[in-house]
Amino acid sequence: MAFSPDGRILAISTGSSVELWNVDLPDPARAIGTIGEAIDAALTPQEQSRYLHDHSARTGCPSAGR
Repeated sequence: MAFSPDGRILAISTGSSVELWNVDLPDPARAIGTIGEAIDAALTPQEQSRYLHDHSARTGCPSAGR
């Protein structure tokens, strides 16, 4: 396993082949909002602060059970 010099591609050797993964991620607030929408659940303020320590706790995640 190795990252490209710019950190945007991850190469993984799986026996006789190599897989390339794009790991160029969006900003954390947008990523957490997208995850919240995908699972239809909101992160708790503690979870949000864990992943967004220098951002507002407001990410746009939907309310759980919506």
